[in-house]
Amino acid sequence: MRLILVGMLVLVFLVALREINERESTALRIASRLASIQTQIVAADPDENSYYATDYRVAELTYWSKIPHWLVEDAEVRRFVDPKASINILDVGCTETPARR
Repeated sequence: MRLILVGMLVLVFLVALREINERESTALRIASRLASIQTQIVAADPDENSYYATDYRVAELTYWSKIPHWLVEDAEVRRFVDPKASINILDVGCTETPARR
């Protein structure tokens, strides 16, 4: 009986470990892709000292990681307070207005 219990615990541990590895792998792929996209954005801007290149690029990761939580939080409030409440729009644009060319 004790051997079965130990075997079950080992199995649960291995399944959990596999799930952690899969999540880490997904997170690494996302981070790598995001870094590539950010590099392309910086390369497309002729101003190497742009706000994006010097400040926002680093901070961007902390902003975007919170959005899923904010969406769920907003949906919960909207569902229980007033499902027909006016719709708020999340503007993910830059804080600076680019010069018109």
